[in-house]
Amino acid sequence: MMKRFIGLVALVLLTSTLLT
Repeated sequence: MMKRFIGLVALVLLTSTLLT
């Protein structure tokens, strides 16, 4: 469950970087 949360955060950060 923790890994899934970290993966979700990583995905959000990656998306934010791409959108910036």
